[in-house]
Order: sequence, then C-alpha cells, then structure tokens
Amino acid sequence: MNRRAFKQQLSHALIKAKRSNMKLALLFFDLDKFKEINDTKGHEVGDLVLQEIAQRLKGSIRESDFCGRLGGDEFVVCLDLLQDHSGVINKAYQMLEKLQKPLQLNQESLEIGVSIGVALYPEQATQVPELLRIADEAMYTAKHQSGNTVYCAHQDKHDHTSLVS
Repeated sequence: MNRRAFKQQLSHALIKAKRSNMKLALLFFDLDKFKEINDTKGHEVGDLVLQEIAQRLKGSIRESDFCGRLGGDEFVVCLDLLQDHSGVINKAYQMLEKLQKPLQLNQESLEIGVSIGVALYPEQATQVPELLRIADEAMYTAKHQSGNTVYCAHQDKHDHTSLVS
C-alpha cells in the first residue's frame, strides 16, 4: 500500500476506533543504513530488500491491521482495533526480531537494522498528520539512540520515554 492509500485507510481506522471506543498504534519503520546497501550492492538488491521487508511486515500482522510503504526505506504499520496498548511494545519487538533476520539474496546473507517509532491513539494524537509526525519523531529518536531498536513516544506529546534498556 502506498503513502496515499495508507493515510486514507488510517483515517478510516481512526474514525472506526473513535466510534467503537477502541485504540490503535502506529509503528513507523526505517531501515538503518539502507543507503549503504544501495550504494554497495546496487539498486536491484535494494529493491529486493524492500520487497522482502514488505513481505515480512505483512506476514507479522493480524488481518485487522494494515501496513504500507511511505517511500524510500520507510514503512508504517497500523495495529488496529486494540482494547488497550499493553501488547504494542512487545509486538513491535517481535516485528523487529523478524525483520532483523538475515536476508538471503543472490547467495549472500544481508543483515538489516530497523528503527521503529511508536505512537498511540488516542493518547498522543487523534488526527492522521499528527499521529504520523509523532511516530516519525519517535523513529528518529530510536535511530539516533543506537538504531535497531524500538522507541515509543511518551503520553505527553513533547516528552519521550524510551522503552528500551
């Protein structure tokens, strides 16, 4: 799903969540050092990496969840129809673990690092642009901390708390 389709589906998910008094989580993924793969292995290999990451994401979400590629090496996942957020961070780490498994491409093993930012509806944002911005900022915090980790925006929109040791 591309950026436009994802934003549209996320908008519908927010409306549905509000009507049914449910919650959702937005996970923002960025591949660490992806440019190096493109530069050293070529764009064809880079494209294969993106396809494999997309398949791994699709294979790790529930039927009610959805994912998309925003562009470049950025992906997003909406964990939809949640009673609460208690399992979101564990789910993000499970997805991180799945994405970190080496990719076998052209008889070569490639290790991929992923930084994941998490934003929560309705606690942190109630509109698509704000939810995406908060998740994006959380992802950049994860990337700047060390990369290859998960970072969740704190309940206070401007204060962040790392959920990683």
